[in-house]
Amino acid sequence: MPQPSRRRAVRALRAADGLVGAWVVAWLVIAVWIGVDVRRLGALSSTLQAAAGALSQTGNALHTLSHLPLVGHDLAAIAGRVTATAASASLSAASARSSTGQLSVLLPLVVFVVPVVPVLAAYVPLRLQRAREAGALRAALRESSDPARTMRFLAERAVAQLPFHRLEQLSPDPWADLEAGRLDALAGAEIERLGLDPAVELARLKGAPVLRSRSVS
Repeated sequence: MPQPSRRRAVRALRAADGLVGAWVVAWLVIAVWIGVDVRRLGALSSTLQAAAGALSQTGNALHTLSHLPLVGHDLAAIAGRVTATAASASLSAASARSSTGQLSVLLPLVVFVVPVVPVLAAYVPLRLQRAREAGALRAALRESSDPARTMRFLAERAVAQLPFHRLEQLSPDPWADLEAGRLDALAGAEIERLGLDPAVELARLKGAPVLRSRSVS
């Protein structure tokens, strides 16, 4: 069976992957939702364009009555104002349609990028580095021509990389263990830190029969 600490480490890693993935998906959904809502605002510009068309028709109709005696002059002035208002409304509608289309793309992009990119920029390199370290360690353990040197390297990395409370769990004095050559616990902890099974890898390193642990579900 996998050691409890290794099981916890694997589950913590999967939980971290899941949280980052959920964060990305959540902001993607929010960004798409905002984009759809902003695009719906484009319907308002269509309504404004239709109103501008109706005003233009009204202005044209009033203009045809401008030849009437007594009221013709006033109707011509009103027709001019109505036509000018219709033209201004039509331009505003076209501008609003263009702005809404751009905003429906840019706003969701900003909403997605601002919270997601910093998280991915911080997490992905660490995750890739851990995967590379695990792969390099696995290859080194399989190809090692000097098991004693490899064990010391792993133990020294454990002392350098592991938090102090974890070192205290391994040994009252890990530095003395390094000096005395008591390396199994420290080397195993470093192997475990990278998500590998210390029992399997240490047995392989020492040339002992390997008893494979069951995978963590």
